[in-house]
Amino acid sequence: MDILLVDDEAEVRGNLKLLLSLEGHTVREAEHGQAALAALADNPPDLIFSDVRMPVMDGYEFCRAVKAHEDWRYIPVTFISGSESIEARLEAFEAGAEDFIVKPFDVAELLHKVGTAARIIEETRALRTQASEAQSTAFTAMQWAAELGNVLEFMRQALTCQQPAALCQLIRHALQGMGLDATVMIHSGHEAHTLSQRGKDIPLDHSILLHLRKLERIFEFQRRAVFNYDSVTVVVHDMPRDDPALCGRLRDHLALLAEIADARNKTLSLENLKRSQADGLGSAIGIAESALAEISRSQQISERTLGESVDTLQDQLSSVFVGCGLKESQEASILAVIAEHREALEALLKEHQAATRRLDEVMAILKSLSAQNARAL
Repeated sequence: MDILLVDDEAEVRGNLKLLLSLEGHTVREAEHGQAALAALADNPPDLIFSDVRMPVMDGYEFCRAVKAHEDWRYIPVTFISGSESIEARLEAFEAGAEDFIVKPFDVAELLHKVGTAARIIEETRALRTQASEAQSTAFTAMQWAAELGNVLEFMRQALTCQQPAALCQLIRHALQGMGLDATVMIHSGHEAHTLSQRGKDIPLDHSILLHLRKLERIFEFQRRAVFNYDSVTVVVHDMPRDDPALCGRLRDHLALLAEIADARNKTLSLENLKRSQADGLGSAIGIAESALAEISRSQQISERTLGESVDTLQDQLSSVFVGCGLKESQEASILAVIAEHREALEALLKEHQAATRRLDEVMAILKSLSAQNARAL
């Protein structure tokens, strides 16, 4: 253990140095508090033994200076004093000292206190290490929570995003929240949307990302990381290579973010396809309704015209029969033929009416499907 002896008496310092050196400790000396502070600035010791009454700077002032320093306040200070009064001990306590020995000191007591100080030093170092590790862990957890918060916020906003170009903007915004710069490409049908710090659909960005998306799912080169999914490519330009732990966390977050964006973009494509199909179905239904209405009108006119024509034909034939001198049997035969054809025409008209009703049923089914599609969208 490295020990600093602070005492204005050379004989006291020499005796202590010999005693402690024989126990295997490294011992340095200072004549007063000011000289001791200079020694601490060069190389702080593990333990300090200090006299109380000294010229230039006494032990109490020296101890207060040590305890006020951020890097030295953990060094144990033990006073060696010729006074055993309670006042001297209280002043040592108020100055921040850890222990107090009265001159002339007992060697066994001194060595015991050195051993106790060594144990306290090790425990303090262990606690400081644990505290530092805990602080580092807490800071890492806070960073992780902030990064994950960006991903969750991106997920929330992506669920309501309706355009691939807007999805590109959301991705870049989420990465900026993590302190990263990126270029993004999203494919929608036969179109590709790109966005970078330089702007939208820059030709060079477009050509580079088209090349990169043909490579592996996730790969890195220099400070860049590329994340390729079916319809999304994200290139991060400034991965923190000097911090492997942060780099690993970000890699996981970015892969999740790109996968979410890909899933949302695919959903948008399906929604657009359904919307297009619904629009096409609605248009087809409109055309069919118009055609059926025209067929119905034409059929009604045909039924009316045919009925009137048959009735007129029968009336005219009755008039003609009078002037032709036909026998009753001949007239009956002709009228029977006409009646037979009239019944055939009426049967044909009924078939047309049945076909129209079936078309109306089909139209009702189509309208129901169209309404279901509209509700689904």
